[in-house]
Amino acid sequence: MNQLDSDRATHLFRYWLSRNLVQLPSTSKIAEIQAQLWTARDDARVQIRHSHFSICRYQHKIYLIDHQNVSSHQGELSFIWNGEESIYFPELKGTLRFHPDENGVAVNTLRESMMVIRQRQAGERLRLGKNRPSRDLKSHFQTAKIPFWQREKLPYIYIEEQL
Repeated sequence: MNQLDSDRATHLFRYWLSRNLVQLPSTSKIAEIQAQLWTARDDARVQIRHSHFSICRYQHKIYLIDHQNVSSHQGELSFIWNGEESIYFPELKGTLRFHPDENGVAVNTLRESMMVIRQRQAGERLRLGKNRPSRDLKSHFQTAKIPFWQREKLPYIYIEEQL
């Protein structure tokens, strides 16, 4: 978009919104949205609400998030795993899938434990291996290049109060 002149960038942006079935904002609102998207610092968390969508910028790309497809569930969900390949959680609008792996949680531990799904809370830390240091989740997410709006909605699974 930076290589396009202002009018072409605006037309392309309007076209992108309409192709994604977004009700087009006014001309002045589009100018405001574009100014925020194009001029913010590289490390800024740009997220602009319009209707039931958010327009976000991350890693020099623009994303459109439809909030009708994102769970608004708050609180905890407790469950017991009975060996299913997957469990659908309608409250979260998503499916938890289980895949056997020698590096994961032992099957017996999963079968014998009450599991709890929670939203992210500040200060959580995670150790990815026995011989590796624990790091805060934000660092893991940044390393994995997971956009900020996805981090906020990821389910966190606890077994006996351990992430």
